[in-house]
Amino acid sequence: MALPNPIIERERKKHTREGFAQYLLASLILGEGPKKWNTPYQMWPCGRKIAADLCAKAFDDPAGAGDGRFYWEFRLEAPGSPGGRWPDLAIRTEDRLILFELKTEAGSIREGQVDEYLELAKAQFPDLHVDMLYLT
Repeated sequence: MALPNPIIERERKKHTREGFAQYLLASLILGEGPKKWNTPYQMWPCGRKIAADLCAKAFDDPAGAGDGRFYWEFRLEAPGSPGGRWPDLAIRTEDRLILFELKTEAGSIREGQVDEYLELAKAQFPDLHVDMLYLT
């Protein structure tokens, strides 16, 4: 595995600043650049450590991310919205779903977005414990 070179990736992919932050965090957790949205990936050892540290800080639960599968742009079904909703990142374990939303731009914050994502996730995955990290 090789982490992408941030300078080359920024030029090549023409990410927004927020999209670039999402891509870089996903790359750090995966150990390589993600290739496809809404695809379950296995986290590399350093990525599992990052996820465990985030869970320890946010939820006082370092085992929260476990050996879950990591998603870059995780699709949530949304009734009345054919495209659904897309939290930036997610980790899904056997009994838990952790959604991540990254914000670098004040203008990208949408009123009610966190509540909407949590409600949709709980409806789509009723047997999972659902949490969300909102990183600004």
